[in-house]
Amino acid sequence: MKYVLRLTMLIGGCLALQACCFGSSQPASGPGAPTPPGAPAFGLPVPSSAPVPPGAPAVGQVPAGATPPGGFTAMQLPSVPMPYAPNSFVWAGFSNTPDWSQWSFGRVRFIGAEGNHAKVQAMFRERLTPSAFVSPAIAPAALAPGAPVLYATAMPIYGRVISVAGAQAQIANGQAASYRTAPRDLETVLALQPNTWTAGHPVALAEGAKRYACILLAATPEKVWGVCSGHLHEGARADARLIDPVAHLATGARVLAQSMSGMGQQSLEAGSVTAVLNDGNAYTVTTTEGRTFDAPWPMVMAAP
Repeated sequence: MKYVLRLTMLIGGCLALQACCFGSSQPASGPGAPTPPGAPAFGLPVPSSAPVPPGAPAVGQVPAGATPPGGFTAMQLPSVPMPYAPNSFVWAGFSNTPDWSQWSFGRVRFIGAEGNHAKVQAMFRERLTPSAFVSPAIAPAALAPGAPVLYATAMPIYGRVISVAGAQAQIANGQAASYRTAPRDLETVLALQPNTWTAGHPVALAEGAKRYACILLAATPEKVWGVCSGHLHEGARADARLIDPVAHLATGARVLAQSMSGMGQQSLEAGSVTAVLNDGNAYTVTTTEGRTFDAPWPMVMAAP
């Protein structure tokens, strides 16, 4: 008799465990009854009975013009449409750090729009970045030798095309002794539109009495934003100057040039070209104070 009672209790316990974890195969009444069609699943919030207007964001989404939690709020930026397919590639300026202190520019994967920000996958992490700093990644249709381009590895790099064969371009970059060439797939290259206010173009931004060589992220008729030696800068459009990517400066030319060496962020200095290096991919510059250094072409511009 005791054995029968224990067996009955054991079977009852197993049935209770199955109902708890996997669901009962038998219909029931009361609190355990099947959920009516259209009702929320157990444990999920009950939606408002008010109808959702057409085009309104789904529950939990951020409206198109709103800044999502954790978004960038230090500057007033325009909100730009993002008609990009999920998992497609875009060019974007993005922060490398949670406190927005370090920035870069590169070809990254677009995950989706969150209000006035894009969620992108950059440097093996998902990051939010303002929509104003996102632009399409379109493989160049044609590149001629000498064309200025930008490509990204661990950092953005400017270069000039040497030759094109099929879907690859041979690109020269660097300065002085570090001059080198490398093959790049065309789909990973940003072809610069010379002397246009488009993302990726080299630009000189003013901050007080100083100017900095930067990568242009976005521009409006009033303001310009760029990445300058890993820092995000905002400047007045009237004070900004595009750095001509197709200019070939001669010895003796008066220029503004920025050194890549030294501690802290360097700024553009007045000087003159004393040597042309590597077919104009870099220059030796002597400043008005007598300091001499080599600089790549994106950090050298004709003096105004």
